[in-house]
Amino acid sequence: MDFGGPCLPSPAFAATLRQTTSEAARVERLAGLCKLWGFVKYFHPTLAHRPDIDWDAALVATIPKVQNANTSTEYGAALQQLLDQLKDPATKVLKSAPAERLNVSEQLAYRLTEDGTLVVTVGSYYQLWAPPSQQILKTLLTEIPAGT
Repeated sequence: MDFGGPCLPSPAFAATLRQTTSEAARVERLAGLCKLWGFVKYFHPTLAHRPDIDWDAALVATIPKVQNANTSTEYGAALQQLLDQLKDPATKVLKSAPAERLNVSEQLAYRLTEDGTLVVTVGSYYQLWAPPSQQILKTLLTEIPAGT
């Protein structure tokens, strides 16, 4: 059966696709916010000794900013505002610019960003005690300049 030309999606269908894509991005960003919030709540040492920080209120204030973020830059800014509540200069959102890779193993990797921030990525916390990971950590400690 010939309909007389190529089959093109209707404008309504195209708008639905764009809406679905932006909705998926919004949901992904909200999920990322919640993962970051939860990780900081249970693992960041600042919250253990700073009862003046209302981390729950910080989350509530950040949700609308993340929902309204249209770009990765806006999303990163919203997350940074959340992290700013910790008043910890070492806890920050890093740009995804290429960085010099220093070392990689199955257990952990570390790299130095352009601004001199050391980023350590751990695959499994329990593997940190394995001899290969311990050797990498010892090497890493000797490479950190004194006074930093």
